[in-house]
Amino acid sequence: MAELSSERGLVRIETAERQVPATPGLYAIYVIAYRSLPTPFYDELKSRATKLIYVGRASKSLEKRFIQQDLRGKSNATFYRGIGAVLG
Repeated sequence: MAELSSERGLVRIETAERQVPATPGLYAIYVIAYRSLPTPFYDELKSRATKLIYVGRASKSLEKRFIQQDLRGKSNATFYRGIGAVLG
């Protein structure tokens, strides 16, 4: 978890699409500019000094769960439901 919560080694979506394996694992999603989020979310990230907005687990395939579902929205994704619920 410490590795996921560090901004070192972050890659853009285009790079992740080429690097993420089709194996189980954990992943983290960061926002590039937390200032683009509405208050109180902006304030919370700023107070925590992080841009981390989501940590997920793929029990079968990181490529399918993280890339296809969460980042590309090709099917129902916990990330979108969670962010949607928080942002209303």
